[in-house]
Amino acid sequence: LYLDSIAKVGNTMVVGGQFSQVRNYNTSTTMTRLNVLAFDATTGRVRTSFAPDPLGTVYKVLPTGDGQSVYVAGGFEAAAGKPMSSRLFKIDVTSGVIDSTFAPPTISGDIRDLEVVGNRLFIAGKFTHINGIAQKALGSLNATTGARDPYVASVFDGLHRPEIEGAVTNALQISVNKQNTRLMAVGNFTSVDAQSRSQIVQLDISGAAPTVTSWNTNLFTSACAGQFDTYVSDVEYSPNGQYFVVATTGAYGGASGSMAGTVGCDVVARFESG
Repeated sequence: LYLDSIAKVGNTMVVGGQFSQVRNYNTSTTMTRLNVLAFDATTGRVRTSFAPDPLGTVYKVLPTGDGQSVYVAGGFEAAAGKPMSSRLFKIDVTSGVIDSTFAPPTISGDIRDLEVVGNRLFIAGKFTHINGIAQKALGSLNATTGARDPYVASVFDGLHRPEIEGAVTNALQISVNKQNTRLMAVGNFTSVDAQSRSQIVQLDISGAAPTVTSWNTNLFTSACAGQFDTYVSDVEYSPNGQYFVVATTGAYGGASGSMAGTVGCDVVARFESG
């Protein structure tokens, strides 16, 4: 049981994660809600019409920008009683109706994060192909139709912990700055477009195709605890886009490492965007 993502659309809160039941405060009636639910932001009451029940973890819920719906993404392959090989759908938060005009293609692995820039929906996760076309870790779709968007062709490669069985090159979290010109991605990769980038990369998304910027750090090259295929757990830009913050796990590296800022294990670190 855990929660991974929360979003507000109008006066509705949408929560995604891994769970199966919910109960309104001060009541005894238990309702089935698989991995995503919605509730009124004022009263806290669960929306009875919202129950798509995806059959797997929901890692991300993200407002679409239309003021009435959210994207729901994760590790499921079915929702609302129908197969869903894209692991992604768009749903009205009030009616609970899935938008059939948004029809993303097959995505070969879990989606862990989403960002919208204009009419482009960036997807990040543990996939290797989008609509049968090779594209690891980061890709993009048309935000209206869901169709594959060829904009992202960046090559993510390598494994921070290649000895871990089942590890695949991934991007687990992404964040776009306020100006919509830079995208940060974190995951277990070691290079992007043949440039050394250990678990974190900054992409310039202001042009005809994403390019790796000169920004880089060696803070996350250290091994940290061996059970993590990546220990970088999140990255988020500040509201003004002037800096971003990175959070990690990986076992505390002590005063001479984590506290001194020379080792990136179990830290929260701020970096200036430039």
